[in-house]
Amino acid sequence: MNRETLRSAAFVLVPLALLAGFFGACFERRTEEVEVGFSREARENPYLALERLLRRMGRDVVVVDGLGSLGALPPTNATLMIPTRRDTLSKERSAALLDWTGRGGHLMVVTYTMWDEEDRRPDGILDRFGLQQHWARDEDEDEVEDGDVVDADESFDAGGETGTAEVSPEEESEAPRDPAAPQEPELDGLATFFGGFSNPPMEWDVTEVPWEGRDAPLLLHFDPRFHWIDADERARWGAFGSTGAHLLSLDHGAGWITALTDDWLLRSDEIEAADHAEFLVRLVGLDDRDGPVWIVVSTRWPGLWSQATKYAAPALLSLAALGIAWLWRASRRFGPIAPAPPSERRRWIEHLEAVGRYHWREGRGRALVRGTRQRVEHELARRRPQLSRLAPGERVVRIAELADLSPTDVLSALESDPAARDEFTTTIANLERIRASL
Repeated sequence: MNRETLRSAAFVLVPLALLAGFFGACFERRTEEVEVGFSREARENPYLALERLLRRMGRDVVVVDGLGSLGALPPTNATLMIPTRRDTLSKERSAALLDWTGRGGHLMVVTYTMWDEEDRRPDGILDRFGLQQHWARDEDEDEVEDGDVVDADESFDAGGETGTAEVSPEEESEAPRDPAAPQEPELDGLATFFGGFSNPPMEWDVTEVPWEGRDAPLLLHFDPRFHWIDADERARWGAFGSTGAHLLSLDHGAGWITALTDDWLLRSDEIEAADHAEFLVRLVGLDDRDGPVWIVVSTRWPGLWSQATKYAAPALLSLAALGIAWLWRASRRFGPIAPAPPSERRRWIEHLEAVGRYHWREGRGRALVRGTRQRVEHELARRRPQLSRLAPGERVVRIAELADLSPTDVLSALESDPAARDEFTTTIANLERIRASL
């Protein structure tokens, strides 16, 4: 390696070494976590954490994308969770769900309507059991008539063990309600429409639920704005907080229904709070239930095409067959094609007369005759030069023979000046006939 090569390598390597040393002295490698929010899958499925938890616990989980996709119901040893709105459920589908529950299924539902709403839609599942969801109030909702004492002890059975949730109601005041007292909160309209609440409450109603085989009760968080009223006293156990019942479980045939006032403990952003995860795992396995868990994750309704192919396939096939038959019929003919009638065409002289009438009306008749006569004379000299050597009379006769006109008409066309419109039209026509015969 010669000296010139070493000098060139030094010019390249020394700056690179200095740059690397500067970078190493000024920068250090560090790992930082950046919050990027929920993934697309988690945004589309608010119960994704519950789904994965149950799968890890050995459960078969089926995710149903909307009530419209709930065609065939799960087996009767399964748990069907419908935490979304059920406004689109027809009476027939609600009756089918109740029949499935009566044959041994476990149905979990959340309601998003208040019992005393003026425009409330009937709940085809919970109304028949007397479950009423109300706004939580500062005053006790129970009415005391004729000095009766209200028993606030509610007994329930969770997995075979009987517990007691004591509620201490205050005596109802006879004084009128203070107008300045807090009124009923209002739901966010958009959030309610889409089947949930956009923001959690400021404070949770912490509820304790005793469970068999567990020393301490399970702690659950519920929205304090709502509570259940079991008008027919059908519930066998439930979860009771300071504002009332938030979860009620009632028997229906060989199965049972679990009704929740809200779905926060099921959602991915709250399932890790308190004992929500453990409670849900225990709930789906209540009474030694080992079947799959079906979760309806949205209120989305399938499109028109999917509904038509599912429920109107025979009609679509009939329409397709009729369309094919019509196309086949339209593409066939019996016998030869009838000839098209000839289009009506005017004679050439009619067009010429129309043009002549226009020019005559505009005062351009004589000028047009002179121009046409000059072109005819030019054509005669170019195509029939021998005619120019004949006498005028003989020349007129010869042109008349060529154009099949009388000598008088030829003489008038070549020399006379038309005085009327009809004479102008005739002169132009004869000149054009002479030119065409050359």
